[in-house]
Amino acid sequence: MNKTLFVAVCFYCSLTLAAAPVKLQVSPGQQQPVTLSRLHLNRIVTPFAAPQIRTIDQADIQIEGSVIYLSSQQEEPFVVYITPHDNETHALSLLVTPLDVPPKEIQLSLSKPWQQKINHNKALAKRFEEASDYQQAITEVLAALVNIAVESVQSITNNPIQRN
Repeated sequence: MNKTLFVAVCFYCSLTLAAAPVKLQVSPGQQQPVTLSRLHLNRIVTPFAAPQIRTIDQADIQIEGSVIYLSSQQEEPFVVYITPHDNETHALSLLVTPLDVPPKEIQLSLSKPWQQKINHNKALAKRFEEASDYQQAITEVLAALVNIAVESVQSITNNPIQRN
């Protein structure tokens, strides 16, 4: 009876542990090793709203929102770079080792220093946007362009243009 109970508990634990997502804190510029399922579809949840992915592996890759679905038949490790859609400067680097294991879900989050840096940059951008008057800036730029055009025409024709 105890042996049957032990086997049942081990089987249950292996199922629940295999299904639990793997949570990783990552930093741009540092390679993070991960093990993914070979031949099965794996799910990578990224901290980016619309990630882009770069790799030289012939992996099947689909992107849905902030989630990347990846499968590969390759047996050798390969590198995957994940970047935000509009910014290639901060790439998350994953060293993927494909193994014959069940499919996995990897949940990536940025390390605390990077979260703080991004939040600080967002706060600076918001302050700049709120501090500047867009209409005034556009009006000044257009007025300067008109003045340059008027002066160019005057210098070519030698006729002064009357401004209202």
